[in-house]
Amino acid sequence: AANDLFNSRKFGQAKGEYQSVVDVKKGSELLADRAKQQITKIKGIQKNLGNYTKIYDQALDQTGEGKYTESNSTLDKIFSDKSIHQKYYADILKKAEDLRNKNNDAISGNSSSSSNDFDSSNSDSNTSNNPNVSSNKSASLTSAEKKAAAAYKGSNEYTVTQKQKDLNGKPITQAQINSARQQISAAGVDSNAMSDQDVRNIIKGAHQKGETIGQYVKSRY
Repeated sequence: AANDLFNSRKFGQAKGEYQSVVDVKKGSELLADRAKQQITKIKGIQKNLGNYTKIYDQALDQTGEGKYTESNSTLDKIFSDKSIHQKYYADILKKAEDLRNKNNDAISGNSSSSSNDFDSSNSDSNTSNNPNVSSNKSASLTSAEKKAAAAYKGSNEYTVTQKQKDLNGKPITQAQINSARQQISAAGVDSNAMSDQDVRNIIKGAHQKGETIGQYVKSRY
């Protein structure tokens, strides 16, 4: 079961199953040793996933601001990493490739919109993964930005409506999102690979189904 979960990239659940093997008293030492090796491997995979997700989120923010060229430069940190093409990272790689395609479509539609943005961010290109958010640029969208926003199919924080952020007419708070992420991770699903809006959608879906967040994600992810 643990190996099946691992091969399905459900690393959180797999780690729990391997830990159960390790914890068995008077169990097979060989199986316990193999389980320990897998747990160590999963920890490394989860660390890499966390790093890739931070970079992806930064690029997503930059796309939301219309900084398409800068977003592509940020995504290059993912594509240039030697581990990214391993099968464990297929999901985040696909999301990064899709975002790059949306950026390229926007650049082709209005190539002049990204040159100044790229120049202004050169000094930040090798700094931390925290996005350099400029609120005054996100207040209004140019025609090229609207085109990119319309083309993007993911849960981009810059394109969702207020209604999508609400539950029963009240905004879903950051505290609720953070709590939900913990419950999602506890259910064996990688919440780090989700945007805040992805988490909001899970909160709303669980509420509508009358299920806990753990029950909801286990049956759908």
